[in-house]
Amino acid sequence: MKVVVMGAGVIGSTTAYMLTKAGLDVIVIDRRDRPGMETSFANGGLMNPSDSSPWNSPGTMKNLGNMLFDANSPLKIKPRAVPSMIGWSLKFFANSRTRVHKANMIANIRLARLSLETLRAIRAEEGLTYDQTVRGTMRMFPPQGRMSEFLQMCREMEEWGVVLEKLDKAQILEKEPCVAPVIDRYAGAVLFPDDESGDAHKFTKEIARVAQACGAKFLMDTEVLDIKRGSATKISHIHTTKGEIQADAFVLSLGSYSPNLSSRLGIHLPIIPVKGYSITVPLNGWQGGP
Repeated sequence: MKVVVMGAGVIGSTTAYMLTKAGLDVIVIDRRDRPGMETSFANGGLMNPSDSSPWNSPGTMKNLGNMLFDANSPLKIKPRAVPSMIGWSLKFFANSRTRVHKANMIANIRLARLSLETLRAIRAEEGLTYDQTVRGTMRMFPPQGRMSEFLQMCREMEEWGVVLEKLDKAQILEKEPCVAPVIDRYAGAVLFPDDESGDAHKFTKEIARVAQACGAKFLMDTEVLDIKRGSATKISHIHTTKGEIQADAFVLSLGSYSPNLSSRLGIHLPIIPVKGYSITVPLNGWQGGP
């Protein structure tokens, strides 16, 4: 069986690896010259079941003004972008109802735990290295930091297998001594020992390398232009900048660009891009750094 995977980011490259290991004939197509050069290049690389609560928590509608006009809001939406987001926003707020939000959180937790278990198995089998850390993550709260409210949500996540520990100041310093100069700003913290992090770009390069060693073919510098149906329920081929490619099955993993192609099949994916920022800071030999 021949499968075409559109996109050589972390999702596409990992999918190619899994399909190739299952014995399928896999071709990966990407417009860049090597894997992991789009969204996966500077992604945060957090594998955190603890972060499974959707952004649209109950009461999100009350914070809409902050999202639009507060320059310090963690989620900033530019007013000029609102008209193009109306359909997506209606679904976003509809899913902020308490019952729906909890159901989505549970689904996220189950998916996150399965993903982390699978990642660990692949890492052990293939010997992957991508600057991974397996020490967990910690959320610190100032005296008025709504820690009690956060813990209440965490208790619900505990029911579905998320492990956590409540820490006082002394325990925070034991886990992370580098915060000693500012420890008086905090009242406590919550530690999630099962969480991991890593370099998403390095992981993508590693898993793509292993996928190719297993037999997957990567067709780089090739952009997907169109998707064509062979019947009402089956895609027959795709058009690319290097010609037509046929396959028995197709995987669409182009991140925020996926809706551009899926809409041509009458499938409207509620995906919009979110811009993030990251910085790289040289430690210059700092002993005991984070």
